[in-house]
Amino acid sequence: MPSDAPSATESRPDATYRKVLYAERLKNARRGTMLRATIVRGFFATEMLMVFGLGLYVWHDGTMARNSDRLLMASSLAIPILDMPAMFLVFVRTLSVRDPENIIVSAPGLAIIYLLMILFAVITLKRWHVALTTVVGLILTNVFAGLSETRADFRIFLSLDIIAFGLVAMYVIGRLRDLLRITALQQTRRERLRRYFSPDVAGWVEERGDEDSTDTRTITVLFCDIRGFTGLTKDMSPEQVVDLLKEYQGAMVGQIFDNGGTLDKFIGDGILAYFNAPRNQPDHASRALHCALSMCKALDELNEHRATRHEPTLKIGIGIHTGPATLGTVGTDQRREYTAIGNTVNVAAHIEELTREIGGPILLTESTHQLIEASTGAELLPQTRIRGFSEPISVYRCSP
Repeated sequence: MPSDAPSATESRPDATYRKVLYAERLKNARRGTMLRATIVRGFFATEMLMVFGLGLYVWHDGTMARNSDRLLMASSLAIPILDMPAMFLVFVRTLSVRDPENIIVSAPGLAIIYLLMILFAVITLKRWHVALTTVVGLILTNVFAGLSETRADFRIFLSLDIIAFGLVAMYVIGRLRDLLRITALQQTRRERLRRYFSPDVAGWVEERGDEDSTDTRTITVLFCDIRGFTGLTKDMSPEQVVDLLKEYQGAMVGQIFDNGGTLDKFIGDGILAYFNAPRNQPDHASRALHCALSMCKALDELNEHRATRHEPTLKIGIGIHTGPATLGTVGTDQRREYTAIGNTVNVAAHIEELTREIGGPILLTESTHQLIEASTGAELLPQTRIRGFSEPISVYRCSP
């Protein structure tokens, strides 16, 4: 039987499905084990002399399984292997003393109890388990029907009932597993959306269901980078570098999401984000500038914490540019990401590079500045050439 644990070669949706399925089985097994143990303990309380060893096993099964996932998963086998034979023995024991008119202690009565056990086996979400329970119930019902001299036509009727009930139970398991698979796919999709979008934008995209579409529109791109990152981290251990990036990126991404921006990707110590996609934002340029100012403020607060830990402070440069770009999901089935493609992204990255030469943490282009209605207090700098472009461009410097 295959393991429920996801393997390294599985796609993320399949791995999530198997994880959800395993968790659901484990939860059901825990509840089922305790319920079964409680029922069997009470039932056999009056049969202690006959089934003392059985009662001891059930107590051990119900008590110890709570502390072991493997025991919990294995305990579900107690229904066809332990509970059904035990019920059969109880019915056989009553054959010599039973009232012939008593429908409970008869082949139909035993069949009804076995049907309930098959229904109980559905919580394992395993077809083979239901099939095993059905086969055991079918065999034991027919054996008891023979011992109790039940009519042949009635035996056939009981057998067909048990078989039909088992098939329905296996169909129900299939439907439940389909629902779990859909849930796992939705969970994977939701996690993917939340990697790129702020929570409200992620919810909007999820409702529309169009995160895989391609669109060309005007966006405002923000590119942020830590100045002197290589020199800052050259004497750090890999663990320290990772901790630094986590702390820094957490503070910066929070500002991007707070302003309704979309996180495109992390590029080493760089952060690429944009505004006006996938959701329309008429004030996307203003949002980008406000986000940049908020990032500088968040960095000041972060540096205060770093200073108390006697760690070097961080400096950043932010480049902002507005222009057309194509947005959509790119990649393979194994790795896909929603990203912005076009010259606008390259310009924003080059503008960020200028912050090291010109000075000032925030630089924005003329195309962005024209779209900002409120006064920015930005300083217009002499036209500047940027790498990869023959014509100089106008750049504004904005201070926090």
